[in-house]
Amino acid sequence: MAFARIVEDNLKHFEGQAAMLEGKGFLRRGQYNGKIRVRLCDARSTSRQVKNLELHDLLITSPPYGDNKTTVPYGQHSYPPLQWIDFKDIDRQVDESCLKTTHELDSRSLGGRRSGAVEAAHDLFDIAPTFRDTMELLAGAPRDRAGRVAAFFLDLDLTLDRLLDQLRENAYMIWTLGNRRVGGQ
Repeated sequence: MAFARIVEDNLKHFEGQAAMLEGKGFLRRGQYNGKIRVRLCDARSTSRQVKNLELHDLLITSPPYGDNKTTVPYGQHSYPPLQWIDFKDIDRQVDESCLKTTHELDSRSLGGRRSGAVEAAHDLFDIAPTFRDTMELLAGAPRDRAGRVAAFFLDLDLTLDRLLDQLRENAYMIWTLGNRRVGGQ
């Protein structure tokens, strides 16, 4: 019964969304005709300094974690299917070396490079007191735990700065982030 009600509610929502899009001229015979551009890039290094970079209205992401050793890491999970997908179908500018090993995507993902992260993370303590508290709680844990957390937050901070530069005022960001524990914290 609950499933049927949820399906009905979703169908009504989709019909309303379609009517709104059609009213704004973005739907023609049920097909979306607005401009969509998907960009594949390393958000840590993207910059507004790129000439003619458009500002965007929407960002949707589930950032890949490169630091997780307790579950199947993103890159290792993605590696087998990416062996059969033509990179031109993803993005003509994809660097194929991202698949040189089963671990390469993970090392390129958020938190995947931990060298010097714990020391560099101290710069974030003033702007993120909860992060500082978490790092203090991890002080007694094996060093790799604090390194994983520090590397992820350094990359996330850098990513947020770069992405905000590419969004219009009042743009929407949709993030899927895990509720994770490292070293019991």
